[in-house]
Amino acid sequence: MAHLIFFVQSCVLADKIRLLDGGPYSHVGLVRFAGRSLLDSTPYGGVGAVPLFHRLRESESATVRALDMEPVVSPDSLIGIQYDHAWMQGNIALRPNRLHCATLIGHVFGIIGPRHPDLSLSEIYALTQPAL
Repeated sequence: MAHLIFFVQSCVLADKIRLLDGGPYSHVGLVRFAGRSLLDSTPYGGVGAVPLFHRLRESESATVRALDMEPVVSPDSLIGIQYDHAWMQGNIALRPNRLHCATLIGHVFGIIGPRHPDLSLSEIYALTQPAL
């Protein structure tokens, strides 16, 4: 079982993400190493592992959810992939060559979005259950 953290952040980019997604969250990441780090993708560094407290510090709130799936791709093998800016202009995501936070999670777990190959934060959230 994997643990994901969904974040509510406040900035122009976060507002645009929420508008495109239609849900309350602006970011998602995969918890690693007993909660000490987070694998995520941001416009400022692409896919990377960051200390969890960095994302918590820049967020208004965070929700931990459990995803009852096993990775089909090694999460660490994706570190260094560039952020996918194309989807923010309404284009289909360039997965797996470029990943935004939701398509990163989808790629790791082999999830395809129901609307199109992209995934939204809300679609991933719907696949999860409350973490204990």
